[in-house]
Amino acid sequence: MAGSKKEVPERFASGFTLLELTVALAIVAVVALAVFQLQDQGFRSFLRTRQITSAAMVAQDILAEAQLATPSTGRGRIETPEGEELLWERVVASTGFPGVLDVRVRIRLPQSLNPILEVTTYVAVHAP
Repeated sequence: MAGSKKEVPERFASGFTLLELTVALAIVAVVALAVFQLQDQGFRSFLRTRQITSAAMVAQDILAEAQLATPSTGRGRIETPEGEELLWERVVASTGFPGVLDVRVRIRLPQSLNPILEVTTYVAVHAP
């Protein structure tokens, strides 16, 4: 019986159903959302890394100044090459050892009270 096979009309033989298109579109949307979230996370990570790098360079300069001359407690502002403003604070304290000072540098953003970076070093001071 050659005629027992049901023939599908030609207009339904090719193409996708509405359900298949909806599922495919949902999958594409989920994948696109995941990619956009990863991109956003990567960009935030880049900005944070740039801030920490700038803060480390500022702290290094302030510590170098403390090693070249007798350090004192102080505060200041500095603008990074990227145009971002950072606040710095240098706290000098006695260590209990003669001729040795504890120098602590904190770097933070103007809108934050928490430091991005905090570095401590010891400086030997020479008596005149």
